[in-house]
Amino acid sequence: MLFLNPHYGSSEVKDPKTLERQCFETVSFRKIDSQSVHMCTMAILENAAKNEIPVPHLRLHRTYGKAKGGHIILQSGLQFSCPPSVQKIVLNSFGEYEELTDNEMIYLLVCVEHSHALVELQ
Repeated sequence: MLFLNPHYGSSEVKDPKTLERQCFETVSFRKIDSQSVHMCTMAILENAAKNEIPVPHLRLHRTYGKAKGGHIILQSGLQFSCPPSVQKIVLNSFGEYEELTDNEMIYLLVCVEHSHALVELQ
């Protein structure tokens, strides 16, 4: 079980098996989700990294904004570091597959370079 502390912006894992089950399938950021849901998803990714739990598939469904300074920045302005255990990242910015500029691709590659498990970036 994952407990969030809204006063301190931190979270802790009470049951790593529950966190493993949450990360087993696709972990998604969706445009229709609230900022609070996005923050909880970021806490799941952060705790997966802390507990060395693999994240087979991270999907940014119509939420990817840009990558900069080693962080992925969502369209909402929230940002997070790519966990080292992510195996596949799927970007879908606006419901269509659009091409990134060379600079955007470089920034994104810098963000994901420490993800030792990354096999696919789509």
